[in-house]
Amino acid sequence: GRVPRLLIPLKEFPTGFRERPKDFDDNLMVAKVDRWERDGKFAFGTLLKAIGSGTEDLVESATEGILDEYGLDSSEFPDDINSEIPEFQITPQDVADRSQFDFRKK
Repeated sequence: GRVPRLLIPLKEFPTGFRERPKDFDDNLMVAKVDRWERDGKFAFGTLLKAIGSGTEDLVESATEGILDEYGLDSSEFPDDINSEIPEFQITPQDVADRSQFDFRKK
């Protein structure tokens, strides 16, 4: 199916959006469709979350968007869990050794 353009009230957007909309061109935002008339050109929606700019940290913003899309928790682990993780460091040799398991080109 096709994804409609959404009409979302301006009051739901981040501060400054109304005055400087171009500043938000690269921002990722999560919205939901509230109502979409059968013959309507636009759907009516609600802004759920402004994730951030895709140009600031594309990987972090995209990852947060994917986690949010699938309803996965992206919060930090609690201190009691983090304290159980052993200290480790990945060396260049570790990376070289793991390349033998990269099957993308096979």
